[in-house]
Amino acid sequence: MKAAFFRGRLGGVIFFAVLIFGTLSFTKVPAPMKVIPHRSFYRLPVSNGFVAAAFNLKKQAIDGFWPHIYKMIDQNRPVENLISNLTFTVSMNGSSLQLSKITFLNAGYISGTGIIRAKYGWQNWAIDLTLFAPMAGKRKALAVIFRVTPPAGNRSKRVDVQTLPKKIPGVGITEKSGWVKNRLFQKMFVFSVLDENQNSGTGLMNEAPGEFLLSEIKWWKNWQASSKIPVGLTLKQRKLFLQSLVILKMAQCREEGLSRGQILASLPPGMWNIAWVRDGAYSIAALTKSGHLEEARLGLAFMLRAKSGFYEHFMWHGKDYGVGVPYRISVCRYFGSGKEESDFNQNGPNIELDGFGLFLSALEDYVNESDNLPFLRKYWNRVAEQIADPLLKNIDSLHVIRAESGPWERHLPGAHFAYTTEAAIRGFQAAAHLANRLKDRTAAQKYERAASELRDGFFKNFVDPRRRILKGKLEAAFPAYLDAAAIEGINWGIVDARSDLSQNTLRVYSQKLHLKNRDYGFRRLLSSDWYDSQEWVFVDFRMAKALRRAGEKEKADRIVHWIEEQAYRNFNLIAELFEENTADYKGAVPMAGYGAGAYVLNFDSDSAATPPK
Repeated sequence: MKAAFFRGRLGGVIFFAVLIFGTLSFTKVPAPMKVIPHRSFYRLPVSNGFVAAAFNLKKQAIDGFWPHIYKMIDQNRPVENLISNLTFTVSMNGSSLQLSKITFLNAGYISGTGIIRAKYGWQNWAIDLTLFAPMAGKRKALAVIFRVTPPAGNRSKRVDVQTLPKKIPGVGITEKSGWVKNRLFQKMFVFSVLDENQNSGTGLMNEAPGEFLLSEIKWWKNWQASSKIPVGLTLKQRKLFLQSLVILKMAQCREEGLSRGQILASLPPGMWNIAWVRDGAYSIAALTKSGHLEEARLGLAFMLRAKSGFYEHFMWHGKDYGVGVPYRISVCRYFGSGKEESDFNQNGPNIELDGFGLFLSALEDYVNESDNLPFLRKYWNRVAEQIADPLLKNIDSLHVIRAESGPWERHLPGAHFAYTTEAAIRGFQAAAHLANRLKDRTAAQKYERAASELRDGFFKNFVDPRRRILKGKLEAAFPAYLDAAAIEGINWGIVDARSDLSQNTLRVYSQKLHLKNRDYGFRRLLSSDWYDSQEWVFVDFRMAKALRRAGEKEKADRIVHWIEEQAYRNFNLIAELFEENTADYKGAVPMAGYGAGAYVLNFDSDSAATPPK
């Protein structure tokens, strides 16, 4: 539903009556311009789970090359960007130009792959650049391949490509070049991470540049072969869907040890290249749904093996805000080394409990889809005793999950958030089902009772009795309690999507959280904070899903279509935020769980959103 924010319009300008010095005059105030889909992002990422890189299309340069895909190895070891600005010079027939000076034609990803392709033209010569982090093997390397095609009749071999600069500390650069049948010049650069002995461990690939590129395309084709794609997608939607799966794959760490399997919230250059539990749970659910069960299993195994439990007790202003018992899932996120991390501000750390329920739900999805009971048996004691049982201990006298930092990370003392209790209800339902799969009836009954208790407490505490809408948190009055995260109660089936409670909630939330200069698009909270006030793409997706469940398919499809049209113009990457005034891409780009994963989860298993005519 399109919200009417102003009562009167005349000629596209809002008129306000202003009384000045006793006379009535009129001041023209421009009406908010409706934003349209447009390109605003130019730094394309690549990753193979070992390294990550970024190619800047405005500079026509590599301006990021990281030896790990995550931001921090541990508390005192940030991951250094080894390449901040590297471009190329192209020489033909005695003339040389930097790549940024050559006519740029177009760029994007080869569909369904993590391979960037850019095309240029110079004096009727065609220049084709491809850039990727090789997925085959375990290489901490970045490959860049130039293919230069001369015009017909011009077979001069005076062609070359060079890097600028030629040497970079900590990076090995190897080259391979040659002509193909005197018609195509090819040159490949391999940028490798050097160890303390200045060894790369990768070496130059044995294949010719063209063969190596084809091998990489084949790798992605084989990986996508298992992808489950919703029926009825348009060609553009299909490409966006496949590229979203690529982002999820590239955002998962492939290093050995405790790091393996973690899924980052965003890829660099996005600043949230950190493994949050919440984002990871949505990514795992999307991987499971799309048929990539091995990646889902690795994501679950990472959290089950990671070093956590550092916030069993945490005193803050004389009160213990810790989990209270030994536990397994991080209360916030993880360092790249696989150790629990929480960020601090003047109000202490974030101690969040929604991740416990989200993990249990993601685990159930995976077990249902894979039927991997040996995996469940292997970790069941850990799941029950260190995830589900600690969540039980954090049900308070209101019969909801106690005050904590919540999904938007409000630090301490936190509040009672509807989303956390919703996640716990869904988590206990999942735990009961998993226990039944293992014929552990005692545990199943315990978790069934917990889910029932929380449901009763939820409807007693998180429903505004006068307005008949969901309250996002208990420690606030209307409209300050509106929290878009509470909509998940509808998506998870806790609130009947066709009930008055659901319909009223969606109507009020859609009106109050809607941004004024676009037909659809929502902030996460009513707040003066810049971050809260932007359009949250994840919220858009989850609002659309709830509307679709409530029977409002046309509204839901229009929200998704708006995000799709933005993504089509931005290389099929999905942003964290759309800026509130311009709808430019802001925040971290690309997002994994909150972007690519949310897009995959948006679709029903057997249907697709219908783009408006």
